[in-house]
Amino acid sequence: MMHLLFPYILSALGLIGCLFLFFSLKVELQRNARKNRKRVEEVAMQISLASQRPEPEPAPILSSSHVRPGFNLSKRFQALRMLRRGQDLAHVSAALGVSQSEVELLIRVHRISSASVAAALSQASASLSQSAAASAALSQSTAASAALNQSVAASAASGSVPPGTGPGSAAAVQTVAATPPSAY
Repeated sequence: MMHLLFPYILSALGLIGCLFLFFSLKVELQRNARKNRKRVEEVAMQISLASQRPEPEPAPILSSSHVRPGFNLSKRFQALRMLRRGQDLAHVSAALGVSQSEVELLIRVHRISSASVAAALSQASASLSQSAAASAALSQSTAASAALNQSVAASAASGSVPPGTGPGSAAAVQTVAATPPSAY
């Protein structure tokens, strides 16, 4: 008879264990909810205190007499123009109201930018001259081919061309292909 009651006893113990876990979880959640409510109340109090404080005064803005502007575009052009005319750094810096180190920096930057522009221009002119040379060779080749075709066509019209050597023949094409461009 005991073996018939054994599954029921195990089921009852399982249900009791589940009820224990359910109630212990419920108690733990209530404890955490109380702690979180306290934290939320503390944060809300800090926010309300922070909003009641007067705002700090913004930092005073310095007047333009304290802040020295550096080189603007017109000063740069004036400095470069004066330097091209042969005036020394001390005279340029005194005339424009900037330090000598700023003028020296301007000179370095101008040299670097001039060098990069010059390099780009020389590279562009080299590629342009190469393309012009290739275009000239192509036009010479086209003119020579046209002249050869005309002479072959004229020969064919007069009947002095042997068969198989006319303008569209393989012999004429091989002659044009074998002729170097410098021979045109």
